[in-house]
Amino acid sequence: MKCGKDDIVLFERPRPIHKDAIDQDGIAHQAFDMDWDDFEEAMKTAKELGKFHRAVERSSGKTIYMFDSEGNYLELHFPTPKGKAASEC
Repeated sequence: MKCGKDDIVLFERPRPIHKDAIDQDGIAHQAFDMDWDDFEEAMKTAKELGKFHRAVERSSGKTIYMFDSEGNYLELHFPTPKGKAASEC
């Protein structure tokens, strides 16, 4: 997939890796910037899939931390729209 000037390649493993991503990988994770307007739908989907870990709100935006189906730790970052504080949106 193309993401701006970047390429993203996704692979599916034949079998999930059973590990504790937070304990074994520490803060190592993949992070993705998302569109602000997609936050609520992403939160709903993460919770429905049972992959949600936590959400954090900072002045830079809102973030969802979750796991993928392979147990990898992911960060979905929704940057605050320019000119607004995260709590105003």
